[in-house]
Amino acid sequence: MCYGRFCYQHHKDHGCHDGLHPDDEFVSHGIEDWYQPEISQMMRLLDRDLIKAEAEKIRSGHQVDQVLIPDHWRDFIGNFRGSCNFHVKIEFKDAEPLMMRIRRRAAHLYPDEPLKINFQSEVATNQALNKGGVPVPFAYSRPVDSKLHPKLLYCYQDWLPGDMWRPFVNHYTRHSPLDDTSLQHINGIVDWFIKMEKVNFGKVGSLSFADNRDIIVGALIERDPIMTIPPYYHGPFHTAKERWVATIDNRIALILSHNYCTSKREIY
Repeated sequence: MCYGRFCYQHHKDHGCHDGLHPDDEFVSHGIEDWYQPEISQMMRLLDRDLIKAEAEKIRSGHQVDQVLIPDHWRDFIGNFRGSCNFHVKIEFKDAEPLMMRIRRRAAHLYPDEPLKINFQSEVATNQALNKGGVPVPFAYSRPVDSKLHPKLLYCYQDWLPGDMWRPFVNHYTRHSPLDDTSLQHINGIVDWFIKMEKVNFGKVGSLSFADNRDIIVGALIERDPIMTIPPYYHGPFHTAKERWVATIDNRIALILSHNYCTSKREIY
């Protein structure tokens, strides 16, 4: 087993998703171990023709010029600065580009089901915030009739021009006056939060899609340990108090049932 928490060779889960050695210790990762095995598998599954067809369906009436899939796994890290997600730029001859956003499996402890729920919530959230006037890219779900490998977890997003902000690259400049790029970044964050305040959903939870593709407030997507134990997520809730009481009750139940703490880690 690879113990890498990922495998694109099988359509169904199997032991390689566990990410644990038999002694329950996680594998330590250098940069090559952390990226290369998964990315090399993933790159073999990225079919330019299929991606082109899906992108042209999103940008109906426009023709793709090129799908910029890197030639080497290291380019996914350097060119797109990926960590938990990787990105493939899709350029059109006569329209704004798209980005194919691919969620990494090796970066997460999630089983497949909650990982897919999490990713769909990201798409729904991007759509809702974009429609509400918040400056985030509009996102498009993986087509239901996609012919790409079923274990590729991805969506498409509208292209946002510009480069990422690199704060305090040199530690000697941390206390220097902010440059224009940093000021623009800070002002953008302020504007972003002001616009966020105007978007209200009425419940406490995470956005998701109803069966008819309407955006609704669904179960609250949390991290450890909820993400690894069925039914994974709970809610939505009507108040913050209801949400936190449910979370506390859930943690206590897991501890008392010995599902959260193993015997060697329990506190007596």
